[in-house]
Amino acid sequence: MPEGEQKPNIPTEVERERLHDLAWLTDNLQALWPIAQAAYTEFGRGALVTDTTIEPSDSEDVFTAYFSQAVIALFDIEDASRMVAQYEPESQFVTVLFKAEGRVSTYRLGVPNQ
Repeated sequence: MPEGEQKPNIPTEVERERLHDLAWLTDNLQALWPIAQAAYTEFGRGALVTDTTIEPSDSEDVFTAYFSQAVIALFDIEDASRMVAQYEPESQFVTVLFKAEGRVSTYRLGVPNQ
Protein backbone atom coordinates (compact mmCIF):
# COMPACT_ATOMS: atom_id res chain seq x y z
CA MET A 1 0.00 0.00 0.00
CA PRO A 2 1.51 3.37 -0.96
CA GLU A 3 2.64 5.64 1.84
CA GLY A 4 -0.11 7.91 3.12
CA GLU A 5 -2.90 5.73 1.76
CA GLN A 6 -5.29 4.58 4.45
CA LYS A 7 -6.08 0.93 4.96
CA PRO A 8 -9.73 0.01 4.56
CA ASN A 9 -11.54 0.05 7.89
CA ILE A 10 -12.63 -3.59 8.07
CA PRO A 11 -14.11 -4.53 11.44
CA THR A 12 -12.51 -7.35 13.36
CA GLU A 13 -14.69 -10.30 14.41
CA VAL A 14 -15.18 -8.76 17.86
CA GLU A 15 -16.18 -5.42 16.35
CA ARG A 16 -18.57 -7.17 13.94
CA GLU A 17 -20.17 -9.04 16.84
CA ARG A 18 -20.53 -5.81 18.82
CA LEU A 19 -22.13 -4.05 15.85
CA HIS A 20 -24.52 -6.99 15.42
CA ASP A 21 -25.42 -6.82 19.14
CA LEU A 22 -26.06 -3.09 18.98
CA ALA A 23 -28.18 -3.47 15.84
CA TRP A 24 -30.29 -6.17 17.55
CA LEU A 25 -30.64 -4.06 20.70
CA THR A 26 -31.63 -1.00 18.65
CA ASP A 27 -34.21 -3.04 16.71
CA ASN A 28 -35.69 -4.31 20.00
CA LEU A 29 -35.36 -1.15 22.07
CA GLN A 30 -39.09 -0.38 21.98
CA ALA A 31 -39.82 -3.80 23.50
CA LEU A 32 -36.90 -3.93 25.96
CA TRP A 33 -37.24 -0.45 27.48
CA PRO A 34 -40.76 -0.93 28.97
CA ILE A 35 -39.69 -4.30 30.41
CA ALA A 36 -36.63 -2.72 32.00
CA GLN A 37 -38.68 0.14 33.45
CA ALA A 38 -41.35 -2.13 34.92
CA ALA A 39 -38.77 -4.52 36.36
CA TYR A 40 -36.79 -1.66 37.92
CA THR A 41 -39.99 -0.38 39.57
CA GLU A 42 -40.73 -3.83 41.00
CA PHE A 43 -37.23 -5.19 41.78
CA GLY A 44 -34.85 -2.20 41.84
CA ARG A 45 -31.55 -2.09 40.02
CA GLY A 46 -30.78 -4.98 37.75
CA ALA A 47 -30.29 -6.02 34.15
CA LEU A 48 -32.15 -7.64 31.31
CA VAL A 49 -30.42 -10.92 30.52
CA THR A 50 -30.86 -12.56 27.11
CA ASP A 51 -29.69 -16.05 26.21
CA THR A 52 -28.85 -15.69 22.53
CA THR A 53 -28.00 -19.39 22.24
CA ILE A 54 -31.70 -20.32 22.26
CA GLU A 55 -33.17 -20.11 18.77
CA PRO A 56 -36.72 -18.75 18.97
CA SER A 57 -39.43 -20.48 16.98
CA ASP A 58 -42.00 -18.54 14.99
CA SER A 59 -44.28 -18.43 18.03
CA GLU A 60 -41.62 -17.60 20.62
CA ASP A 61 -39.41 -14.67 21.40
CA VAL A 62 -35.82 -14.92 22.54
CA PHE A 63 -35.33 -15.76 26.19
CA THR A 64 -35.01 -12.50 28.13
CA ALA A 65 -35.44 -12.07 31.88
CA TYR A 66 -34.73 -9.36 34.42
CA PHE A 67 -32.33 -10.15 37.24
CA SER A 68 -31.81 -7.94 40.30
CA GLN A 69 -28.48 -6.37 41.18
CA ALA A 70 -27.88 -9.06 43.82
CA VAL A 71 -28.38 -11.86 41.30
CA ILE A 72 -26.24 -10.10 38.69
CA ALA A 73 -23.43 -9.97 41.28
CA LEU A 74 -23.63 -13.78 41.58
CA PHE A 75 -22.86 -14.09 37.86
CA ASP A 76 -19.38 -12.70 38.65
CA ILE A 77 -19.30 -10.59 35.48
CA GLU A 78 -17.36 -7.47 36.41
CA ASP A 79 -18.74 -5.27 33.60
CA ALA A 80 -22.33 -6.22 34.40
CA SER A 81 -21.95 -5.53 38.13
CA ARG A 82 -20.28 -2.17 37.46
CA MET A 83 -22.86 -1.07 34.89
CA VAL A 84 -25.83 -2.12 37.06
CA ALA A 85 -24.40 -0.08 39.94
CA GLN A 86 -23.90 3.01 37.74
CA TYR A 87 -26.76 3.27 35.25
CA GLU A 88 -29.43 5.99 35.43
CA PRO A 89 -32.75 4.08 35.54
CA GLU A 90 -34.76 7.09 34.35
CA SER A 91 -33.03 7.02 30.95
CA GLN A 92 -30.83 3.90 30.77
CA PHE A 93 -30.88 0.15 31.25
CA VAL A 94 -28.31 -2.62 31.31
CA THR A 95 -28.49 -5.76 29.24
CA VAL A 96 -26.35 -8.89 29.39
CA LEU A 97 -26.17 -11.17 26.34
CA PHE A 98 -25.13 -14.78 26.92
CA LYS A 99 -23.65 -16.23 23.74
CA ALA A 100 -22.23 -19.42 22.31
CA GLU A 101 -18.94 -20.75 23.63
CA GLY A 102 -19.48 -19.08 27.01
CA ARG A 103 -19.07 -15.55 25.68
CA VAL A 104 -20.90 -12.70 27.42
CA SER A 105 -21.44 -9.11 26.31
CA THR A 106 -22.80 -6.37 28.56
CA TYR A 107 -24.21 -3.03 27.41
CA ARG A 108 -25.55 0.04 29.17
CA LEU A 109 -28.04 1.66 26.80
CA GLY A 110 -29.42 5.15 26.87
CA VAL A 111 -32.97 5.70 25.71
CA PRO A 112 -33.54 8.91 23.75
CA ASN A 113 -36.09 11.45 24.99
CA GLN A 114 -36.39 9.97 28.46
